[in-house]
Amino acid sequence: MVVFALLLELLGYAIKIILIISFWLVVLSTVFNWLNLSNKHPLIKFVRILTDPVFMLLRKKFPFLIQREIDFTPMLILFFIIFMHLLVVNTLLEAALRLK
Repeated sequence: MVVFALLLELLGYAIKIILIISFWLVVLSTVFNWLNLSNKHPLIKFVRILTDPVFMLLRKKFPFLIQREIDFTPMLILFFIIFMHLLVVNTLLEAALRLK
């Protein structure tokens, strides 16, 4: 049981790291978009390559997310990331703690 608990804990922390990185990528992409920065800088290119496919998918599925030139897509993604962190990561870490 201890090995299974450690695997659950490892999985929980791995998902937590992925969600934290995703959160900051969305925040950076939004800030870059607000500042109208050029795509010539490698960091901006990298962030947009990672985030734009998700943004475009949600904009196609939910066109009402763009209201009067305000795009609520990043906010929806951030809410989803926070929800996944609260639901999945905390559940995995609590399950691992109970199994120890």
